[in-house]
Amino acid sequence: MDDIDFITKMLTYNTLGQAYRNIGDAKRSTECYEYIAKFNLNEYKNSPRLPNAEKIRREDYSNYLFNLHNLNVSREKIFEETCAFNKILAHIPRFKHNRNKHSRHKKIRVGYISPDIRFHVVAFFSYHFFMSYDKMRFEVFIYANNEENNISKQFQAAANKLHYILGKPPREVAAQIMNDEIDILVDLAGHTADNSLAVMAYKPAPIQISGVGYFDTTGLDTVDYFIADKFTDPEGLNEKFFTEKILRLQ
Repeated sequence: MDDIDFITKMLTYNTLGQAYRNIGDAKRSTECYEYIAKFNLNEYKNSPRLPNAEKIRREDYSNYLFNLHNLNVSREKIFEETCAFNKILAHIPRFKHNRNKHSRHKKIRVGYISPDIRFHVVAFFSYHFFMSYDKMRFEVFIYANNEENNISKQFQAAANKLHYILGKPPREVAAQIMNDEIDILVDLAGHTADNSLAVMAYKPAPIQISGVGYFDTTGLDTVDYFIADKFTDPEGLNEKFFTEKILRLQ
């Protein structure tokens, strides 16, 4: 298969996946996303015609995992497929952290990364993370993978700093988080659209958490904890299906 054939096939399956999803055909949509997600890109990595092939593959692997939850698939199968996502990002180098550098801060720096700092249920659900935190103990940074809007302006006014990261490469975003000396990085998207799991793979913060925007494990070994509660993940029921340690809100 030459480059043009491969590009055509990749874009066709991506478009078909979206079309089948829109008409409610979860099975065919999932199959289309799976095709791209599991395609071997090794022989195409250096092709100038495929600069975004790996990005498309990451996005469609997330689409594949998300859509698996709409099918009659066992938790064991979903967990196995999600853990395989970690292999796609295994080549990404992880940042090293200097404890002394972080300990010099008087306040704990918490960063939130999300594509949904906008008119979206995730922004509404996490509103109090930004509006009601203890300003004597914490500093809050936001990494918004979306354009500026009225909601993001409200969040920006409540936070110490907001960075718009839409369109920036994952490594550049991870370097920004590293330079901000974030102590705890919270991903609010998981495997939903426009997520930043590739950023999390760099381990730009010494402690990394996911939750709120997605209902299942990320599968990444660079994410330490997952936010849940007794209703979404009752104690003793789903721990074996998470690569993260579950933190249950009270």
